[in-house]
Amino acid sequence: MSLTERERLILHLTQLATSKSQGNLKKSLGTSVNTIITNRCRSLTKLEVSEVFKEVEEELSISAIIYDEYSIR
Repeated sequence: MSLTERERLILHLTQLATSKSQGNLKKSLGTSVNTIITNRCRSLTKLEVSEVFKEVEEELSISAIIYDEYSIR
C-alpha cells in the first residue's frame, strides 16, 4: 500500500520543517515545498494543497493545549 499524494505532502512538509528548524535546509522552505508539490504531488490541485496547509495549521493550533499540558515542546 502506497501513500496518497496528500499523505506524501504532509510527510514532506514535516521533513522540510524539521530540516529548516535544525538549520539543514539549503533552499528556502517555500521553494522546497513547491519542488515537492511539482514532483511528488502532481495531481493535487492548488485548492487541495491549500486545504492540507489549512488542516495542518488547524490541527497544530487545536493540539497546542496538549503540548502545553504534557510539556511536549
